[in-house]
Amino acid sequence: MDNEKKSSIIKYYKNQILLFDFYFERTLKSKSKEDLHQMRVSIKRLKAIWSMMEMATSGKWQKKQHYKLFDKLFDAAGKVRELEVNSELIEKYNSSYLDSYNKYLQNTQEGLNRELFVRMQSFDHKNFEALNNKLLQKMKGLSYKVVLKESARYIQKEVKKVLKLNDELPNNRKLHKIRIHLKAANEILTIINELNTRVSLKKLQTNIKSLNERVGKWHDYTVLLSSLKHLPMKRWVKKIFSF
Repeated sequence: MDNEKKSSIIKYYKNQILLFDFYFERTLKSKSKEDLHQMRVSIKRLKAIWSMMEMATSGKWQKKQHYKLFDKLFDAAGKVRELEVNSELIEKYNSSYLDSYNKYLQNTQEGLNRELFVRMQSFDHKNFEALNNKLLQKMKGLSYKVVLKESARYIQKEVKKVLKLNDELPNNRKLHKIRIHLKAANEILTIINELNTRVSLKKLQTNIKSLNERVGKWHDYTVLLSSLKHLPMKRWVKKIFSF
């Protein structure tokens, strides 16, 4: 593997770290929906790289320490994002009977925001830097061809999981898993396309992205319906039938 190709993998990973750091700081300062969304996207891309590196090293380097470091932060950010998506969905329905649900979302969001920023303030940046230094050393010894080969194998595994889960639909939990596997495949395809410009996988990536968007809309509405059930029934029924 020539040095230029090897350095492209390392450069890509360093850029993703910088993007995470950038949106992490922006989210802390602005608390905006878009910055939070971009921070979650950057974490997903990092997780895709870690999965790819574990496969490329045949498990000699493992992603579990990186995952453990991010678990609580990613989970807290996901809860806030889920609530924001629910809020965006019901904005389309300007009905008075949703006032109680809007209030419920606002009250819930305050607690979720506090939890998120507690997780962000306690995030161990020094440990993240130490783990990254170890990974970057591993990357220097990797074969470029092996990385691409294992990346393609990873995508095949994710697609097979989607096909298997598809037979178990409709099922909200299975639908969520399909969404996760499609996103993982899409992130790996993004990496391959950026590292290997000679082979175009744009069509495959476009198809997976399009499917993921449709599955995502389906899943978003199932999450919204589940959230609606959490509203205290007495208050909900009283609001609907008040004339």
